[in-house]
Amino acid sequence: MGMTIDEIKQALRERGWTNKKLAEMLHIHEVTLNLILSGKNKLTDALSAHIELLLNSTQEQIMLFKVTYPEVLCRAWLPGWDELTPEQRQDGLQAVMLEAAKLAAADGEKELSPEQWEELRAFCSTLRGPARVFEYKAEMKPFA
Repeated sequence: MGMTIDEIKQALRERGWTNKKLAEMLHIHEVTLNLILSGKNKLTDALSAHIELLLNSTQEQIMLFKVTYPEVLCRAWLPGWDELTPEQRQDGLQAVMLEAAKLAAADGEKELSPEQWEELRAFCSTLRGPARVFEYKAEMKPFA
C-alpha cells in the first residue's frame, strides 16, 4: 500500500493542492515534504500509505495514533517471541491489537441503543473498506 512520489505529485496537481496544504494536513513541515517529494529524503512506506489514505476520498476519515508497548509486554502476548521473525512479530501484534479492538467494540456494543446502532451501521456503510496501517517497531527503553 502507498503511493510513489510521481503519483503523489500527480494527485496534488489533479486536486489543485499545494505541497504546503498537504504538509499541513499531514502535520509535517513543508520543507520536509518538499525534500521527500524532490527525492532528497526517503519516502517511507508509512508516510506513503498515510498520503494515499489522505488523498483517496473525502468520504474517508483518517485516524492515526501511535501506541508504544514495552517489549516485555509484547513478549508476553506472543509465545515464542525469540523464534519469530520481525514480520511474524508484527503480524502477531496486529492480531492481538485487532482482537483487543473487537473485545472493546463488544463491550461498547452493550452500551448502544438500537437507534445508535442503526446510525453507526449507516455511517460504516458509507466507508469504502478497511484501511489499516500497522507498524511494529522495536524500541528499547529502560524502565524507570
